[in-house]
Amino acid sequence: MQYDIIILYNYVQKSHKNKPVFKIGIILKTAMKNTNNKNNMYQLMEAMVKEAIQIIQSEAAVFSQKVKTHYSGSEDDLVTSADLKAQDMYVSMIQKLFPNEGLIGEENGLNTPAKEGHGYFTIDPLDGTKAFGRMQSIGSGTMIAHVNKDGVVDAVCIGDINTGEIYGFGEGHKPSRTRFGVKSPMKAHGDIPLTKKYVLLKDHTEDFPGVLQKLFRAKNGGIFKDIEISSGSIGLLVARLWKNEVGMFVLRPDGFNTPWDNTPLIGMNKVMDIVHIKYNIAAKEVEVFDPTLPKEITKKDYIEILIHKDYADEVIDWINQHK
Repeated sequence: MQYDIIILYNYVQKSHKNKPVFKIGIILKTAMKNTNNKNNMYQLMEAMVKEAIQIIQSEAAVFSQKVKTHYSGSEDDLVTSADLKAQDMYVSMIQKLFPNEGLIGEENGLNTPAKEGHGYFTIDPLDGTKAFGRMQSIGSGTMIAHVNKDGVVDAVCIGDINTGEIYGFGEGHKPSRTRFGVKSPMKAHGDIPLTKKYVLLKDHTEDFPGVLQKLFRAKNGGIFKDIEISSGSIGLLVARLWKNEVGMFVLRPDGFNTPWDNTPLIGMNKVMDIVHIKYNIAAKEVEVFDPTLPKEITKKDYIEILIHKDYADEVIDWINQHK
């Protein structure tokens, strides 16, 4: 595999108009020391994420925006110049570094098939665009994932635009969190009772069936301490599970599965021992399931529960006893 450091360096300099930029050349040169090094892909993905963070931050006060059609057909979604510039960078680098790999990205219908015998990347250049558009101090991220030729997510890198934190894993790189420039191992666990943990939601409790509303709060007879409601980047919300900040994350049924959102989360959840539980509202059935990696946008008609594997049986048993 050949890495064209000169082309990438020129791209970065041109895109930033010779302003100081993240020292991506250093990371690329490190990764290039051995072109057969299995660690190369994650190092390069991490370099792209750091560059995307800088691009998006540089747009924070000057970005332009326009309304775009949501997956549901409503005219209430948003795309900004930051989304587009970050995606352009990802595409340019991937095409130079991994010319045989496919590409699926959120903006402009990006979908380039992989060459035979190769995998593909998914790109969410700005995860939480509405939060970014509101100039929130939280809730904006950037995500890239790689799926190998066998259909397995083998590398993920997710960056927090506001804090600069990075979460990821890859071949030769165990799950880690980089905070204040310091990289440390990241391991979710099931050591704390659920009665001391919070449930994280993106929606009000009234949007969920009564049995789940009860489950969410110990004072209502459930098994969790209480709830938190937040918005913005789905990747950064699920990261709170990986960091053991919350005990469970629940998504309402009227949503969508997309390659750029689902792929990095499915990959990280697997290596972090986070299981996916499906709750069918009509049948009142609940079960652990193995999510499929979507290659296109599909409607989701079930409630999805994410939780560490050590707690899964406890939650499923409780729901079955109280439904």
